Amino acid sequence: MNKSPYLNSKEAAAYIKCSEITLRISRCTGILYGKKSPTYRKCGKTIIYESEILNEWLKGFSLISNTSQYKSEAKL
Repeated sequence: MNKSPYLNSKEAAAYIKCSEITLRISRCTGILYGKKSPTYRKCGKTIIYESEILNEWLKGFSLISNTSQYKSEAKL
């Protein structure tokens, strides 16, 4: 069975490891984890996210192998 490329808010939040309310707030503020929030579609009252877009958004974060790298990334 093929998994749909579209995720509702609850599924999208789980996918990017945040709470659903955090994702909901990011739709109002435009910011999530200090970056521009991922785009979404609104179909009537339903909000959907494309898994491709969420994957691209996640790629905007640096890969960190240890905490000393994280501290230097935070200074940028």
